[in-house]
Amino acid sequence: METPDADVTQSPTVMLAVLEKKLRAVLGPTVPGDVPRARSRQEALRWFLHRDRAGTFSFERVCEVTGLDAEMFRARVLRVAASNGHPRPDGSGDALSAGSTRRTRS
Repeated sequence: METPDADVTQSPTVMLAVLEKKLRAVLGPTVPGDVPRARSRQEALRWFLHRDRAGTFSFERVCEVTGLDAEMFRARVLRVAASNGHPRPDGSGDALSAGSTRRTRS
């Protein structure tokens, strides 16, 4: 297996495309009975939750190359996913319970 060209892996444009694909999988419409879409959503949620920087296109590396704050972005994605009723990949509840906190309105 060939390793990605260094120029490609350091390109913010390429990294933003990876991020966009994962965001669409997590936040896209839910279609009852669409197993491939559900699997794609769960895989994308796992990607956002994973904290390893070793992978060329890991969430942490994508954020580093694009200048995004990984913790803040992760918390926001999980909050929106939870508000849309998407469960966490491990089945232990909604995506919000992955470590972010729910804000209450006063």
